[in-house]
Amino acid sequence: MKETYSYLGEGRFGGKAEGLKTLYNISNHIIFDSYPEFEVTIPGTIILTTSIFDQFMKLNDLYPIALSDLNNRRIAHQFQKASLPSNILGDLRAIASYVKTPLAIRSSSLMEDSARTPMAGMYTTKMIPGNQADEDTRFLKLTEAIKLIYASTFFSEPKSAIKATENDIKKEKMAIIIQDVAGLLHNRRFYPDISGVARTFNYYPTGHSESKDGVISLALGLGKFIVDGGNPWPYTPAYPSSPPPYNSVNDMMKNTQVYYWAINMDTLKEYNPISESEYLIKLTLKEAEYDNSLKYAVSTYDPYSDRLDSGISGKGPRIVTFSPILQNKELPLNELLIDLMKICKDLLKSQVEIEFAVTISRDSKTKHKLSMLQVRPLNISEEDISIDLDNISKENIIIKSNNSMGNGKIDNIKDLVFINPDDFNFKDSRTIAREIEVLNKLMLEENRKYILIGFGRWGSSDPWLGIPVTWSMISRAGVIVEASLHGRPVDMSQGSHFFHNITNLRIPYLWIDDFSDDFLTWNWLNGICKDTNQKIVKRVTLINPLKILIDGRIHTGVISK
Repeated sequence: MKETYSYLGEGRFGGKAEGLKTLYNISNHIIFDSYPEFEVTIPGTIILTTSIFDQFMKLNDLYPIALSDLNNRRIAHQFQKASLPSNILGDLRAIASYVKTPLAIRSSSLMEDSARTPMAGMYTTKMIPGNQADEDTRFLKLTEAIKLIYASTFFSEPKSAIKATENDIKKEKMAIIIQDVAGLLHNRRFYPDISGVARTFNYYPTGHSESKDGVISLALGLGKFIVDGGNPWPYTPAYPSSPPPYNSVNDMMKNTQVYYWAINMDTLKEYNPISESEYLIKLTLKEAEYDNSLKYAVSTYDPYSDRLDSGISGKGPRIVTFSPILQNKELPLNELLIDLMKICKDLLKSQVEIEFAVTISRDSKTKHKLSMLQVRPLNISEEDISIDLDNISKENIIIKSNNSMGNGKIDNIKDLVFINPDDFNFKDSRTIAREIEVLNKLMLEENRKYILIGFGRWGSSDPWLGIPVTWSMISRAGVIVEASLHGRPVDMSQGSHFFHNITNLRIPYLWIDDFSDDFLTWNWLNGICKDTNQKIVKRVTLINPLKILIDGRIHTGVISK
């Protein structure tokens, strides 16, 4: 499947596939004579529309199982036992016969990537290698992946998220995207040299940058690293050589990318058709260097001079900074992305988010390839909010942040859910996530919103970077606060699906910087705290609602009594 876009069925495309259709329309406007080094492409794509999902569900009488309280594994197993509609088997067999390279089988539900429904990243994506010698095995792996995506429509996380937004799970339908994976084969593993997310609006501008300058996050390997809440390299496209505000090289080494994801093209370690990561492998930077994939991705630390040298030089530690591209401008990738962002924003008449992947050519005869994977609108509030701190009693201010995301005011929340800094340790992150989930279910039953306060990155898949909650575990949070812990700073993440949900629901997100005049009155919180029967997480219910103000123009947020 190369440079194709087609569909099977007569139903709807779903949110993500509609975004891809938009990309194909946009591609007609992309003529980049200024970038002869690059080829801008959209991976070959086939859509299975929602009518095929309807046939599948009816044919196998799956709704009683799908709508039950069975756990995800049991639902997935039941869907694997089901049969796909006979009218698409010939087309799927043709794909398995023709395609012998990796494929991404992606969800595209009706609610996914919509402007007001928090379903981004809720459903499964499965990547399969497509390199098995026989057509029957490739066909089997393709059908297993499709049935897993269908099953994920009814997993606990999307069910909970849909319920929290007062939508009906019975109305959700799933289309499926079958798409070529961007990248190259490296020693029996397949991945792109760079994955990235570009936003035309930046919620956390630093230095000289402004929100309108946008933000781009880059990572080595598959984009799973970014969307799972890892720590990619963020930069402002107007100021590509300005690094994120790390305190030291040591701080940078601790808080930049140290692993990446690839598709395993070798012998399968464990047969597990209901696992999203069945064919994925997690690798170190040493393996990327062996693959010759770090040329444009890293700087090298020289401990003797205590400085960073752009690129691979000497034997010092490699740090993923993309300095050869962003500082040395060895490739005009940033300039190309700036043009793409402008084209997408103008054509969609909206602030946008773009997912992309870059494959670096290994010879002078082949162009580098920038693959556009997705485009979606960002829902930006333009309400006129002005915060006058002189008119707010300092004794009434509970939280003040100069790094706030969102815009608007809220005055109907009485509950706070938080972790005391004296009780917090990153080793307890998974336990904390489970405790929050329990409280969130209680708040869902009581139809109450709450302010969620914690440390590190909310939604990170790495428990040593933050609390690994999924969206369904915090679906009743009306305001989210992310505090840095003294001695363990963690930068904000803007690349994940978690953040896409927050922005589109216009949920205020306040970041408390330990090294600024931001503050959070822990003494007051602990003084009014009640016993929640939880080990670490605490809940407070106030008599009167709190006042929440977020001024998106100056990125200031204040929560007061």
